[in-house]
Amino acid sequence: MDQYQLYKGGDGDFWWKFVSANGREIFRSSEGYNNRLDAIRSIEIARASHNAQRIEQYVDGRWFEFG
Repeated sequence: MDQYQLYKGGDGDFWWKFVSANGREIFRSSEGYNNRLDAIRSIEIARASHNAQRIEQYVDGRWFEFG
């Protein structure tokens, strides 16, 4: 089962990562959070983004939607 894992880092901040069912890390938070609830809110934002537009930039600088 895929998981969002919330943990406290060595810096004392809360971090999270998304781990796929095969145990591989897919992505993680780009920053640590002093407040646990802020880290949880960041997870919720990531979870809600599954409908976000998917775009790719071509060599000429233009952006195109894919998928």
